[in-house]
Amino acid sequence: MRRLLLLLAISVAVFAAAFAARMAFVPNLVAVANAEEAQSIWALETAFLLQSLENVALLAAGLMLALIIGSLIWPKLRGSPPKA
Repeated sequence: MRRLLLLLAISVAVFAAAFAARMAFVPNLVAVANAEEAQSIWALETAFLLQSLENVALLAAGLMLALIIGSLIWPKLRGSPPKA
């Protein structure tokens, strides 16, 4: 359980760091090429990389949260006898 909480905390920290970096370095850029406005390639690639990192970290955090909730609920659903 402690390892799952650690992984959840790390995932949330990576998400927050990637989000803050994306907002600091490329705040007005979406990670999709837009033909109407000229955008620098490095900014577009940076935004895409940081958005991808955010998505992976958010998915990992969601999976860890689901595992934590499942590990807390599973013994109650199985009806395991109380520990003496």
